[in-house]
Amino acid sequence: LGHIEEFDTSNPKEWNSYASRLMFYLEANKVSADADKRAVLLSSCGSTLFKLVESLLSPAKPVERSFDEIISVLNDHFAPQPSEIVNRHIFYQRKQQPGETVAEFIADLRRLAQGCNFVDLETMLRDRLVCGLRDEAVQLRLFAKKVLTFQMAQEEALSAEAACKHASEIRAVNVDSSAPNIHHMSSKRQTYKQANVCASCGGQHNRALCRFKNAVCRCCQKVGHIERVCRSKQRRSKPQAKANTISVADTHQSYLLNRISCRSTPSLRSLKLSVFLSIEGKRCQLEVDSGSDVTIISEQTFEYLRNNNKKLKLAPTTLSLVSFLGKQVKLMGSCVVNVDYSSIHTRLRIFVAKGNCPNLLGLEWFKPLGIRIEGINHINSSPVESVLRKYKAVFTPDLGCYAGEPVSLDLDPSVPPIRMKARKVPFALKEKIDMELDKLVKQK
Repeated sequence: LGHIEEFDTSNPKEWNSYASRLMFYLEANKVSADADKRAVLLSSCGSTLFKLVESLLSPAKPVERSFDEIISVLNDHFAPQPSEIVNRHIFYQRKQQPGETVAEFIADLRRLAQGCNFVDLETMLRDRLVCGLRDEAVQLRLFAKKVLTFQMAQEEALSAEAACKHASEIRAVNVDSSAPNIHHMSSKRQTYKQANVCASCGGQHNRALCRFKNAVCRCCQKVGHIERVCRSKQRRSKPQAKANTISVADTHQSYLLNRISCRSTPSLRSLKLSVFLSIEGKRCQLEVDSGSDVTIISEQTFEYLRNNNKKLKLAPTTLSLVSFLGKQVKLMGSCVVNVDYSSIHTRLRIFVAKGNCPNLLGLEWFKPLGIRIEGINHINSSPVESVLRKYKAVFTPDLGCYAGEPVSLDLDPSVPPIRMKARKVPFALKEKIDMELDKLVKQK
């Protein structure tokens, strides 16, 4: 039944797995005699491993050793057992890593505990699980329990992780139907219902009854609408934002996501601006962030979009994103998506961050979607020249003069003055010192 492939000696960490599969292979094929098991091992292991066995058993030959002796020699060679203290040290240092699930963390703890020879394994697993959790809220709840077993801690951690994951997925795709369609940022407001607008002329009637439905546009030369409602003309005539912006060269491979938050009293409304738009036919809410150069969505939101378009795939990206706290944002990739906003339909690039994060609409989408930033307050710093002129006496190169009351120095006449000889200076510095002394004499 089946077969055993040759063992790759360049990867010694796989020896334990290879030896276990060999045992199952022998059991499945009902090979019980020691000579038969030895023959299967040496005939299937490959020439490289066979030569290694000959070297390890020398001067004895492989046929002179039993199957268990050969396996024992190979175990000592490929997987020497570290000391119990080393194994326990590695076990005690183990903590849950970023992106690692609780189930993966527990499985690795069990693996590390194999060589520790703990008397009470369940207690040690419980302690390491609770102390190594990344979720501080769950950790505090477990610390507060007077009676806690490993099974109880495991169930609590897994349940909390599942609840957090489900809540994140719901928040990512939940859309409030009672919210307005958009927090509009431009000065131009829609004064009509989008459903009754004729796409051919802009009037309030059904397009099928419009007399311009077969008209040729004088702007784009396309059939079906007139120049007044031409999308191509609207895109070219979008007013530019009169605001100071930071442009990023195309060759830059690092962007800073400056997400700005505001601490306010409970009586004040939130100052965050959100936009509802259609991405790949799905209605999504994105937070407008002028401090972000690119548009970024969470992994959960991307899965929500991919449910509507199975062909949506991520392309690898070398872009490096850093938050305003300097923390690296892990990216899964980027893709180009169909975006519908108001009367604009276009294809734009979007980046997908690993895990759960806010959906940010960055500067890269502002111009294609016609979003403007108006009324930005700025501070004009006073020119340096005006400060220098106002305080001219402070910035003159000469020494200032004391303008206060006269000062008298009281000396003790009984103390004889001390006369010090002039210090010798290096010849190379003599000219500079003379110039400085002359300068001080002139200033008096």
